[in-house]
Amino acid sequence: MNPTPTEPLVPPPPSVAVPAGSKPYPGALPPMDYLLLCGDLLDLPRITTAVAQIYMHRCNRHLAREAERHGTAGRSTTDLDVYLMTSACLHLACKSTETLRKVRDMVNVGNLVLHAKQPYLNLDDRYQRLRDSLVTAELMVLRILRFDVNAQPPHVWVARIIRRTLEPERYADIYDDDGDTLSDDGEEGAVRASDTRTDTNASVSHPMARTFAQLAWVHANDSMRSEKLALDYAPRVLALASVYMASHALDIPLPQPFETWCTLWGEPNAGQIKAAVLDLAAIY
Repeated sequence: MNPTPTEPLVPPPPSVAVPAGSKPYPGALPPMDYLLLCGDLLDLPRITTAVAQIYMHRCNRHLAREAERHGTAGRSTTDLDVYLMTSACLHLACKSTETLRKVRDMVNVGNLVLHAKQPYLNLDDRYQRLRDSLVTAELMVLRILRFDVNAQPPHVWVARIIRRTLEPERYADIYDDDGDTLSDDGEEGAVRASDTRTDTNASVSHPMARTFAQLAWVHANDSMRSEKLALDYAPRVLALASVYMASHALDIPLPQPFETWCTLWGEPNAGQIKAAVLDLAAIY
């Protein structure tokens, strides 16, 4: 049974390079920027937006593989508008992270980002069509994901690595804003700062420590823009790469030699982290 065709948020523009399997989009606003703008306007925690980015990358990879399998690479193989798919990923991420937003807000914000000079949508036929299209698109995204909505961005691991690298008590106030920062508990089994108090870097001033944490967080954010980084590396590896790049940029020495520092976090090895650092540096 074919899904109900969805109404795009924008009229079909001339063909440009897009993820295989998705409809074209105006070159002025790539879907990733659209997702981030919508996330900001909806006041979503960064982790929720990062989960939506992972969903989006999974969908794009699936559509590209299907297009290649059917010999339709470079051509649309679905009626799912790329902005609509992105909004569906964002709405699904809100649900999976328990950061709920109304469907009406999702539709209005998406329309506002794409049509900034137009007023908010009235509750007319066009709004209802867009609303129904978003609901249908979310079901299509769920099918593409095979109903697997588990996704862990690297941000929680960044928090723990920063805590472990710096003095836990002295820098306890770094990243504790609305649960979207270093105060997140994250995955079970992660090393806690309170588990060990040795080998910390006591030479880093408090302002520099805050800059260190913020820069590592920025690198973690940027890693979610890349399909390869978001899908091919474990969250812990991306977090270690983000922290290492921040320490290197600010000339902050690691508390142990690089190889030893990598072993503090279990499975990741130095080779994996070096590869992630190179791939992360390549996006700048």
